[in-house]
Amino acid sequence: MKNTFISSDHHFGHRNVLQFCSTTRPFDTVEEMNEGLITRHNEVVKPEDDVYFLGDFAFMPANQIEVILERMHGNKHFVFGNHDKPMRQSSIVKHFVWMKDYHELRLTNHKQLSPVVLFHFPIHSWNRMHYGALHFYGHTHGTVPEMAGGRARDVGVDSNNCYPWNVVDLVALMEPCAITDPRAVR
Repeated sequence: MKNTFISSDHHFGHRNVLQFCSTTRPFDTVEEMNEGLITRHNEVVKPEDDVYFLGDFAFMPANQIEVILERMHGNKHFVFGNHDKPMRQSSIVKHFVWMKDYHELRLTNHKQLSPVVLFHFPIHSWNRMHYGALHFYGHTHGTVPEMAGGRARDVGVDSNNCYPWNVVDLVALMEPCAITDPRAVR
């Protein structure tokens, strides 16, 4: 059975992120971090699974990014972040089903929570927010307090022990916070 995963802010090759996120990244070197993030990704994501990356993937040349992408499992989708200029190169684009600035993910088993708004940055107000829709974002490395009564979530690796989130598990965690009756909103 195919699963769906989501993650953000890997910062492959970025030495300074080890200092910036020293409490959430248990790695001594950038090489150890790169290998650890790939290993943790592949522990949960299978080749047939869908995976959504919400930006800030890597701080390295395109040829090195390609090597990492080839090692990571899943049908990859990409929402651009603020540090993703190298990701727009044709050698990288071929590794993704699609690449966008924004996406609304449809959940077939949770229609009242659809769409789930995917964007690199946290949004204060998003499409269908007042009808229970959720928002997944990155960028903040787990430093932004809960938003919108728990209906918005930082899905970056720094908020999940350097693992991608399983969307089904994440939605189950957040579902009690969602508004399920649109009449409740004035």
